[in-house]
Amino acid sequence: MRKASSEMALLVVSALSDPLRLRVIRLLQEKKLRYKELMKEVGLQQDKSGKFNYHIEKLKEGGLIVKEEKT
Repeated sequence: MRKASSEMALLVVSALSDPLRLRVIRLLQEKKLRYKELMKEVGLQQDKSGKFNYHIEKLKEGGLIVKEEKT
């Protein structure tokens, strides 16, 4: 495996290693949700948005989710 491929694989495995992130992936497989909707679905309050953002960033780093800009 090339170095870049193994690094990407490590990012993906790391991104999927958390139960909250797995829940986010499952929810997004069902339908598109906005940030606040996702927080509500996983049971986090607004005051935990920093923690939630950390998990969202890990999923983006692993290439598992993308942010769609508002249109």
